Amino acid sequence: MKGLSLTILFLFFALTLSAEKVNSNQAVKDIDRLINAELKKQNSKANPPISDEIFLRRIYLDLCGRIPTPEEADLFHAQKSQDKRSLLIDSLLMSEGYNSDQLNYWSDILRIYRERGHTLDSAAYHLWLRKSINDNKPYDKLVSQLVSARGKVWDNGAVGYYVRDRGMPLDNMSNTVRIFLGVRLECAQCHDHPFDDWTQKDYYKMAAFSYGVITPNIGYEKNSNRYKANRSFSQKEREAYHAVAGKKMPFINSQKNLQANVKRYDQKRRQKYLKRMNLTEQQFKEKVTLGIEAIEKTKKQTYAEKQAMNQLYGRTNNSQAQEDTKRALKLPHDYQYDNAKPHDVIQPETMFGTKIDLAKTDKNKLEAYAAWMTSKENPNFAKTVANRLWAKIFGVGVINPVDDMAGYTKNSNPELLNYLEKLIKDLDFDLKVYQGILTKTKAYQREANRQEYDAGKPYYFPGPLLKRMSAEQIWDSLVSLTIKNADDFHPGIAKQQKLIKDAYTAYSNLEGKPYVEFKKMIQNIGENSIKGFKEQERLAKLVQKATDEKNKSDYNKYRKELGRARNTLRENMYTTAFGQDPQLSNAPAMMMSMATMTNSSTANMLTKIPKPEKMTPPAGLDKNKKRAWLRQEKNDYRTYMRLITQVARASELDQPSRRGHFLRDFGQSDREMIENSSKNASIPQALNLLNGQIIDALANRYSLLGKRLFLAKTPETKITAIFQAMLTRKPTADEMTMILEDIKEYGQRSYRGLIWSLLNTQQFIFVQ
Repeated sequence: MKGLSLTILFLFFALTLSAEKVNSNQAVKDIDRLINAELKKQNSKANPPISDEIFLRRIYLDLCGRIPTPEEADLFHAQKSQDKRSLLIDSLLMSEGYNSDQLNYWSDILRIYRERGHTLDSAAYHLWLRKSINDNKPYDKLVSQLVSARGKVWDNGAVGYYVRDRGMPLDNMSNTVRIFLGVRLECAQCHDHPFDDWTQKDYYKMAAFSYGVITPNIGYEKNSNRYKANRSFSQKEREAYHAVAGKKMPFINSQKNLQANVKRYDQKRRQKYLKRMNLTEQQFKEKVTLGIEAIEKTKKQTYAEKQAMNQLYGRTNNSQAQEDTKRALKLPHDYQYDNAKPHDVIQPETMFGTKIDLAKTDKNKLEAYAAWMTSKENPNFAKTVANRLWAKIFGVGVINPVDDMAGYTKNSNPELLNYLEKLIKDLDFDLKVYQGILTKTKAYQREANRQEYDAGKPYYFPGPLLKRMSAEQIWDSLVSLTIKNADDFHPGIAKQQKLIKDAYTAYSNLEGKPYVEFKKMIQNIGENSIKGFKEQERLAKLVQKATDEKNKSDYNKYRKELGRARNTLRENMYTTAFGQDPQLSNAPAMMMSMATMTNSSTANMLTKIPKPEKMTPPAGLDKNKKRAWLRQEKNDYRTYMRLITQVARASELDQPSRRGHFLRDFGQSDREMIENSSKNASIPQALNLLNGQIIDALANRYSLLGKRLFLAKTPETKITAIFQAMLTRKPTADEMTMILEDIKEYGQRSYRGLIWSLLNTQQFIFVQ
């Protein structure tokens, strides 16, 4: 263990202690034994073991989601210990790079995104998942907290799991069972499953457990200030109506409803009704019309208050999941099987495994559902995650696809999968230790299988399957060669924390006040905002007019003015209602712990990229050369700072990235479906590499790679630096000769060309 730091030793022992029930070394041997036995049975041979160079690159990509930096490679190769591979695995599992890779991986599976209104809930959800990963929360506990999540996002970020699918409880259940139990039930939502035993009624029985979860906006509760205020607005409208129409007149609040009222009865009944009211048809219509006009007048008076209230509560939208225990799930109207009738109320019941008797448990439906799902007795739960993570490490599952463990899917090695299931249970669902064991096997540390894989046939693991890097792995590898300490750079956390803080501030100031104070505040803000709302209406009409007239100049002008007017009014409202920057001494536990979102392995969390230290010109330059050197240096510095403004690891960026971004071009999931990413080559990828700015960033003297090139004294050392950075190896003699010839002909630009060329090679793009 010579040369290892005390930190790495500490991390190694921390991992060892976290899995006391399991002899990790024996588990590694058992896995290799089971794989070798199956290979022998199939008359297949294991692939040869890989070199340190290939192992180093592979393990960083599989555990940290990026290639190693040249400095990390140098550190590994300098170690003399026989156990240096295992020790590296242990240290990577405790690193911030591992946390980032896991955050990408599980965010993709859970479909966390920040588009179309999903900002507050996904921010809290993402932070909750980040902290769960950093804390190495046992998988069964993590899933249980997701499936049973209720409350508000600032108390429990896991409620984002249900808010993500708000209004789609059946789809949410389908995704839950597919992700955590490896069963695809989607077909059974509309009819009995054509290939499996699940019936449509089974599907609805399962859905009944979580169907009661609702995701209303803040203020729907009858005791809330918002509900009371809306009732008061409605009461004012009723009072205004009856004041002019008469107290005995039915409340009809629109001309449309008036017409419906007239058509409701036949002529005979209508005349009897009017006679009892002592009114003619015309008098009835006149009174109702006067009442409707009074309602409209009242609405104009309260318009500003309503708008102000809606604006203020806007910060709290999509912030909670609650359980309505009285909400019943019914079969659809077109249900056609003879075991039930359309619209029958369905009681919750599990599809397999232990039956849940809600009458004999102190848990509610949701809690019982979560406990059943994550139990070690559940026949699918442990097996599904064991197989899913095996596929992450080896490129393909023992059962494939990993989320389709139906009776007809092929199991390439039943004994192995049974062992893996038992192993992850014995580890108490410690995913970190489990992945450490998998990567320490000889099976993992063999050459990748380069033969084309037929997904319809079993794979017996002579070595990992050759796989193309994901969009996140490619991006994160380039980021790690561009900025220093890329794993520790977390620019998104502060923004996410602010969203949650602002929402909690709004909630506390709106629902934390006595109703009398709340109502007075809304009235004052409404009165102060009348002019602002009128200005918005004026500008909105001008925008519409410009649109109708196809006047682009006026459209852009008034659209910008409207945006500024809205922002000004909104900020004035927020300041009046919530103050400038309130101190939340009563903040929930989740918010109080958000400052420690990274684990102890990170001494200083970076939220901004530190400016690199400027370089000084070499000695011996004359005045003109020095001036030219400084001019070029200044230009490179500015270019570098401009290029890296949006550079951070993929886990820190929007989920998903905008269209046209490197990540989307290279196949990042749109987060609409589970694991919806693509690893196929495409024209946009080629165009991005040809026309994008990634090469400019890598070759810049202030990037990590560019600095190495700039400081290298000879062409040979520059070429070696590029190969070590991009491919984690030195160039061969033939490669060196060929590139030196190119440099003689094309000069300095050859280095940029070499970077671009290696970036496009299979050696870079594929996990060898």
